[in-house]
Amino acid sequence: MKNSMKLDVIKLIQPIFTLLLFVLFLGCASGAKWQGMVPPSFDLVNHHPRSVNVSVEGGKKTNPMIASQISNKAFMQALQSSIEKSEVFTAVISGNSADYRLDVEVFEISQPLMGFNMTVSLETLWKLTRHDDNTVIWKKSITESYTATVGQAFAGVKRLRLANEGAAAANIRAGIEKISSLRL
Repeated sequence: MKNSMKLDVIKLIQPIFTLLLFVLFLGCASGAKWQGMVPPSFDLVNHHPRSVNVSVEGGKKTNPMIASQISNKAFMQALQSSIEKSEVFTAVISGNSADYRLDVEVFEISQPLMGFNMTVSLETLWKLTRHDDNTVIWKKSITESYTATVGQAFAGVKRLRLANEGAAAANIRAGIEKISSLRL
């Protein structure tokens, strides 16, 4: 009787132990970090001697047990930092005193469930509005992708986060470069 009870306990504990090891080995998902979403460089046509206010919608918070996501806060921090770094506008200002308002909506993030190389595709809608009269100056859907490899990160959850960050950086770079080609 005692041996069968021990076997029952082992059968009960074994899946829990296996799941615990799996989580420890692969880690929990973490959201995309804004620093990883700032492009290293930009190819600009024009620098606009105006200020801009930035807003981001459509991002998602990461559930550590599911998959890495891109939050509104992280994307907005990356976008603001990228605008400052590129100098496409002279300043990023909070509130209604800016010359322009840039609204970016995260439409879709296409992510793989698993794989050695993970490619994430990010589609966003960019809209630039003149603040004083609410005239939409420019509106564009932008889709960019990035592939993170096993060489960059062995753990799948980290590789997915890097792919998210890379797709966001490519998207931000493309948006800023398109804005720089406008005549404002």
